[in-house]
Amino acid sequence: MPFLATDLGLWWGTDSELKAGADIDIVADNKLENKILLGECKWRNEHTGIADIQGLVSSSRLMPGYEDYRYMFFSKAPFSEEARRLAKSRDDLELVTLEMLFQN
Repeated sequence: MPFLATDLGLWWGTDSELKAGADIDIVADNKLENKILLGECKWRNEHTGIADIQGLVSSSRLMPGYEDYRYMFFSKAPFSEEARRLAKSRDDLELVTLEMLFQN
C-alpha cells in the first residue's frame, strides 16, 4: 500500500455519466490524508490490456474529493506490453500478476 488506509472495501452503484451499473473491486482510503487507492481484479486467462486499466483510472470520477488517487490492477494472466508501458509511465499505477503475489 502506498499509504495507510483507514477504510477498506468495495464500491458498486450507478455511473451517472455512462448511465450504467459500475463497481470497483478494491477501495482503500485515508480521508485525513485525502488519499484513495482504487483496485481492479481480473481472473481470466487472456492478457489484461490497456482498455481495462483505463477503465479503472476513469472510475476515479465515481470517488470525487480526494487529492491523491492511486491505482492497483491485479490480473491472473500477464499484462499486455502496452499495459506494462503505461504502468511504467505513471507513478500512480501498479500492475500485479498472480505470479507476483506468490513470490518469496
